[in-house]
Parts: sequence; structure tokens; C-alpha cells
Amino acid sequence: HYVLYPGGLEVAENGHVYVWGNFRGRYVEFEGVRLTQEEPEGFDGFVAHYDESGHLVRALHLETTGDGDHFIEALELGASGDVYVSGRFGRDRAILGADTLYARGKGNLFIAKYGATSLSSEPPDGVPSGEIEVSNYPNPFRQRATIEYRVPAPGHVRLTVYDVLGRELAVLVDERQSAGSHSAKLDAPSWPSGVYLYRLEAGNQVATGRLVRHK
Repeated sequence: HYVLYPGGLEVAENGHVYVWGNFRGRYVEFEGVRLTQEEPEGFDGFVAHYDESGHLVRALHLETTGDGDHFIEALELGASGDVYVSGRFGRDRAILGADTLYARGKGNLFIAKYGATSLSSEPPDGVPSGEIEVSNYPNPFRQRATIEYRVPAPGHVRLTVYDVLGRELAVLVDERQSAGSHSAKLDAPSWPSGVYLYRLEAGNQVATGRLVRHK
């Protein structure tokens, strides 16, 4: 169960639609993509991105590892196709998509630029970046996609792609790798259109993401 607070709707020149707002409760779900709250008593934000045919491209979740409410306050479309998302969050840090936003007190504001592949944000000076990071492009993809990731320490890395039912479809990486940036290619010309999930495991850390295939 949840309480949904719609914030607004924006339509891009290419016909893509961006719906944003905030919610409170266990989770919200967009075409099988579930955004789950760690603390159901507070508020989390969301952005749902649909293509010109009304199919979900991705759903972004503003969630946190600290106390307080976490709101998306506004969404604006840029002339070049970029999407700008602004909002606020409480203590510690917040997670927006594949990016981590670091707090500098109780009340923190942010502006994130959402391009074709990800939201970009950088940790403030002096904050160590000790977590795995992952992104993918293009998204949606037609036949091939690239998954880029960074691991903070050497060790065994496994990158696996699943369908929405949790069935394993491909293992892209399963080996020991050095610390730093790496990439893997997904070649899926015969896969049906739809949403796919990937899971990156490095040491005791796990990161996940979504791929959308359009023929």
C-alpha cells in the first residue's frame, strides 16, 4: 500500500513523457518495475520516463540511507533533450538512480542532469568514493548495449543479465578484475523488446540496473 503525490508531467519534443512526484508506503510500481522504500513512514521521490508509444523506459527512485523526507520538487526539459531534476533530502546521503548524493547537514538541495544514459552527480570534496558504480547506454537499445562500471578494490566481479521474471539470460563478466573502470558489451539481437535487469557483484557489494530493448 502507498500514498502517491503526483508532482507534474512534461512532454519532450520527441514525444517522450516524464511523470514525477513523491510517495510514501512500501513501494510503487511502474509496468513491473518496483520502487521500494526502506523507511515507509517517510517520503521518497520518483521519475517515470515513457517513450512516444507509452512504454516505460526507466523509473528513477530518490531514496536515502538516512532520516527524513526526500522530495523531488521540480523537473524541467532542456533544449538539447536533457532533463533537469531538483529536490531535497535529509541526513547522510540519498540515492538517485545509479548516483549517490552526499549530505552536508539536515536539509540538502540538489539539481541533477538526466541525459540519455544516467543522472550525473559528484560527491563533495573529501568524501571517499568506496562503492561500485554502474551505468549503461544506449537505453533503450536495439541490438547491443554497453554497461560501464567502476569497482573500488580488486576482486572477483560478476555481471549478469536477467529478464523481469528473474531468469538468468547472460553472464557478461565472471572473473577477478583490478580496481577502476571497466565495461562489458551485451549483444542481444534476438531478444524480444522489453525490460531487462542486470546485477553487478563486486566483493560484498551489489549494484543493479535496467536495460530496455526496442526493435
